[in-house]
Amino acid sequence: MGRTLEALKQAGSSRRPTTVAAPPPGAAGGGTHEVPPADTREEVPFIEVGGPRSRLEGSSTVLGATPRAANKAAAPPVPCLSTGLASGPAEPVPTNVAFWPLPGAALAPARERFGRELVAFHQPEHPLSEQYRGLLANLTAQLPGGEPLALLFTRGASEAGKTTVLVNLAVTCARQGKARVAVVDAGGSQGAVARKLGLAPAPGLGEVLANTVSLQRALAETGLPNLFLLPAGSDALAGDSVPPGAAVRPVLRQLREHFDWILVDAPAWDGTPDMAALAAACDAVYLVVRQAEVKTPQVEDLLFRIPQRGGRLCGYILTQP
Repeated sequence: MGRTLEALKQAGSSRRPTTVAAPPPGAAGGGTHEVPPADTREEVPFIEVGGPRSRLEGSSTVLGATPRAANKAAAPPVPCLSTGLASGPAEPVPTNVAFWPLPGAALAPARERFGRELVAFHQPEHPLSEQYRGLLANLTAQLPGGEPLALLFTRGASEAGKTTVLVNLAVTCARQGKARVAVVDAGGSQGAVARKLGLAPAPGLGEVLANTVSLQRALAETGLPNLFLLPAGSDALAGDSVPPGAAVRPVLRQLREHFDWILVDAPAWDGTPDMAALAAACDAVYLVVRQAEVKTPQVEDLLFRIPQRGGRLCGYILTQP
């Protein structure tokens, strides 16, 4: 880990769907796929996380992105999501929102509440924090500028530190003071996002979707300027469930009006219609996997399945324990 990854920056100017390889015929968990002619394949940029082990529990190191030649069947075409919203009839908006959280109970300072694994907050000069800044720079170069972006983070079957990576990235972006950031816990951590930030896990997205709490009430200030959290809500804490993707779309639409970056912490990829709809509502999808598992048939299959189901897979993030 340590190589410079130029392909990611080159991909920033393109809004075309990513062509992702399918597993070889007969590979475990992968099935059999037709292989297209060589001239239909293209390079896929990937983001990597790795490097020296951190002394902070749950921390990961962050590098750039590396080109990887696609060598399997291309996924079906996916509509370009310049705004993350598909064309079609307008969907009902759950609530009308003025994006200023209502006054709540006084919170302890962020330095006392934020988990120690949030190295980007507690140790901004640490080498890991520098690598998170590098990851943010690579994402910024890869993705289009000048418009709000919703990025979905998912994983395979193994826990790979996805939530820790996402929250460190959000902290890094917010601390630069150039963008307003909202983290959305879409049931991907069973309340871990709120725990890492020392906030209540409810009310949150679940209550907003049920229309029992306004988005204004559910959206929480974290204590770090420019960083806000929409927790999972009480309904999402019992399991690793996916909220209805079509219902989340209008929530993301409202968040885009007030935030520059929306980072969505999603559950493990299961290929269900709700997961596919949630991915399609976002501008990019990033798969977080352990470094030791990146070449396994299961991960290779995900690299094919995610774009096949409508997600704009823009890279994977490798982590180490």
